[in-house]
Formats: sequence, structure tokens, C-alpha cells
Amino acid sequence: MKKIIFVSRLDADCSLGAHLLCEISLKLAKIYPDLQIVIVGGGGEYEKIHLKAQKINAVFSRELIVMVGETQSPCKY
Repeated sequence: MKKIIFVSRLDADCSLGAHLLCEISLKLAKIYPDLQIVIVGGGGEYEKIHLKAQKINAVFSRELIVMVGETQSPCKY
């Protein structure tokens, strides 16, 4: 399985990368069918990104985008 892991605060001034990953995830998943995108972080934009991820995951009927949320310990991904 191929993975893209994005780790950042998800606030308005630093979450653009996570938003853009969501936007291009459909194209990436067509090129790499075994792709999984993992987004780690918390902040004011978390809920917006999480809703985008849920919609995208519904299209693919699988967890293409995994929202880990805020973490202070090593990520299992």
C-alpha cells in the first residue's frame, strides 16, 4: 500500500496542504489504486477537512483519507 502522510496543525494559516490533498485525492487514487492518505493534526480547520475526507471516502467506499486528529505520541501509520 502506498501512503502519503501529512502532519501539521490544521489551522487556517497552515492547513492548505491538507485541503489540497483532499482536492487531488480522487485523481491520485485513480493513478494509485492502493493509495491511502493519512492526515495528522488538530486545529480550527480539522472539522472542515474531516467532512471533505468523509465525502471522498464515501465515493471510494473505503478509507482513502484517514483523519488521525491531534496526537502527541508517535503515529501508528
